[in-house]
Amino acid sequence: MQGRDGLRELIGMDRNGWLVASLSTLGMVSFIPALQLTSVSSVAIIAATGPFVAAALAWLWFREAGRWQTMLANGVALSGVAIIVGDRTLVPI
Repeated sequence: MQGRDGLRELIGMDRNGWLVASLSTLGMVSFIPALQLTSVSSVAIIAATGPFVAAALAWLWFREAGRWQTMLANGVALSGVAIIVGDRTLVPI
């Protein structure tokens, strides 16, 4: 889509850009074996907690506080994760 500009941006990335790209690639490459080696619900729970981990790291590293609307949405989503985890004993793996 970006043509030569995309290649220039790729080459011009700094160390942080390469770190993010590498971790993102590792996460994507790990997704398929995770599905093959464990249940879909386990992988879904790990994927669902990703945004919470990112928010916690942003708060710890940058002292970035979320708005109350974001915190409310996080609470609702985290409740959903808790329901899924709590229901795992009822669902055969």
